[in-house]
Amino acid sequence: MPELKAVEPVTPTIERAGVFMDRPEPLWLFSRIIPLGELAFIYGPPGSYKSFAAMTLGGAITKGASFAGCPLYGPAGAYLYMAAEGVHGARMRMKALTAEGRFDPDLAYVDTSGVQFTDIRERRNFIAQLRDLPHRPRLLTVDTFARHGLGLDENSSRDSSLWVGSFEHVLQAVEATGLVIHHSGKDVDRGMRGSSALLGAASTVIRADREGEEVTLVCEKQRDHDEFEPLGFRLRRAHGSAILDFIGSSNYLTDDEQAIIAALQNDQTGLVISKVRKADGSEMTNTPKRRAINSLISKHMIYKVRHGMYRLNGVSNDQMTRNDQAVWSYDQKQPTL
Repeated sequence: MPELKAVEPVTPTIERAGVFMDRPEPLWLFSRIIPLGELAFIYGPPGSYKSFAAMTLGGAITKGASFAGCPLYGPAGAYLYMAAEGVHGARMRMKALTAEGRFDPDLAYVDTSGVQFTDIRERRNFIAQLRDLPHRPRLLTVDTFARHGLGLDENSSRDSSLWVGSFEHVLQAVEATGLVIHHSGKDVDRGMRGSSALLGAASTVIRADREGEEVTLVCEKQRDHDEFEPLGFRLRRAHGSAILDFIGSSNYLTDDEQAIIAALQNDQTGLVISKVRKADGSEMTNTPKRRAINSLISKHMIYKVRHGMYRLNGVSNDQMTRNDQAVWSYDQKQPTL
C-alpha cells in the first residue's frame, strides 16, 4: 500500500495584513490565459484535441513565442510533458510541431512513467529529478489526471483534493506552472468529469470543443481575472500528425455558431427555432446546438430570455411588435403567442 500524503509539513507564516496587501500583483505565464505559478485544467471529450492544444502551448514556451496572440511572460524556457497515455501520439505531435518551428526539443522534456503524485516517495523523487535538470521547466503538463491518480476516486472530494494538494506541492517546490489534461463526463455540458473539488482548486479551467476541422478553447474559469475570449483554431494535417493554426478570437464563429446566428437573424421573433439547419442543409442535433449557444453567450452575441429561449444582443422586447413576440424554443415545434 503506497504511503499517501497530500503535502509536506509546513511552517506557518503569519504576517501583518498591510504587508500581505502590499504583495506584488500576480503575473501571467501567457497573458490573459494562464497565471504564472498556478494550476490550470484543460478538458474535453475524446477527439477534442485538448492534448494538441496543451502541447502547442508548451511548445510556445520553448520558442519564447506567443500563444494565440497572447504573449509569453519572460524569455523562452523549458517545458515538461508528462505522457502517461498516448505516448506514440505525443511523439508524433512533438515531431510535427518541431518541423513547423513551433517546438524546441532541446528545451523540452518528457516523462512517461506516470508519476503518482499522492505517493510521497514518488513525489519526492520526481522533485529531485526536476531540480537536477539542466533547464528547470516553466510549465508541467500532466496527460492525464486519471493516469497520474491511479486508485483514486475522482468523484471523491477527498481524493481529488489530495491529488491537487500533492501536485501543487510539486509546482511550489520547482516554481512551475501546472496544466492538467482531463476528460469531460458523459454529459459534456456538465463540465469536467469527477468531483467539483477540481473546479474549485483550479485557477484556470479551459474547455476544448471540436467541430469538424475547427477547435475552440473556451475559458470557463479564471479565479482572479476575467475569462479570456474563446480562441479559435483550425486543424491542419501535417508531418504525420496535425497542427492547430490560430484563426482568431472574439469574433471567430464556428459553423454551428454561424447557423445559430443565421436562425436568429432570419426569424422575426429573435429566438432560436426548433430546427436549426447547417450550411449543408443537415439538421443540427441538440448537443452541438447547446454547445454553440453557450459559446455565443460567452461571446456576448446572444442572451438567454428564459429556459431554451435566446435572442441576439441588441434586440429587446420593446423593439418587437405583437406578431414578432411569438416565442420559439429549440425544443418546441410550434410558436406560442
